[in-house]
Amino acid sequence: IAYMVSGLLIAGCAASDAIAAEVALNPLERAGLSVTVNLREWLSQGKSAHSIAAPGHSPNVLSELTYQGLASPITELSVDVVAQERVVLALRIGGGGSIGHGTLLDEDFTGNNRTGKNSSTLSRADGGHVVYVSADTGFRLLRWTHDENPMKGGIDLILGYQFWQERYVSSGVTDLLPPLASPIAAKAITQTNDWHSLRLGAQTTIPVMGRVTVHASAVYI
Repeated sequence: IAYMVSGLLIAGCAASDAIAAEVALNPLERAGLSVTVNLREWLSQGKSAHSIAAPGHSPNVLSELTYQGLASPITELSVDVVAQERVVLALRIGGGGSIGHGTLLDEDFTGNNRTGKNSSTLSRADGGHVVYVSADTGFRLLRWTHDENPMKGGIDLILGYQFWQERYVSSGVTDLLPPLASPIAAKAITQTNDWHSLRLGAQTTIPVMGRVTVHASAVYI
């Protein structure tokens, strides 16, 4: 059995660490279990839009919030378990301390289908967070070993559940339509979005050489 600490998608461990982990987890190996612990750092960047209808749906879009340039560094801890070299279980917990460098465009309308625009303001989206957790189970379709690497290679088909939360905190308000008012520095809007979704995809673990292993995954949510 092997123990791995990774950075991004390329992982490696010192020989002494692998030997210590192999001794410590030897009972798991005798039970037919392989346990891999990963710590990853990656950058999330994107945009989000949210439309709000008036009571009675007239207008059908009263206000539209458009966030752009949202960026957040993410730290992810994951635990992968392979039982009897076939059944795959995976748990991932991740989060970012803040969302920064983004903007919020807040537009208001008096008519249906985004007509009769009567307000347009721009704010900084420089606060908030990203938090997520996912749990997957699957089946190892292919498996192989590498003579110089204790990690076992494989291609897995996975199915799971994911909870993802994004919280945006915007501040400062600048008018884009006349009459132009003086910019306001106060907090503008705080918005929290939660998503519950199923995950379907595949992942692969490829022992390359020595103590270097590459892990990649593709998931449809």
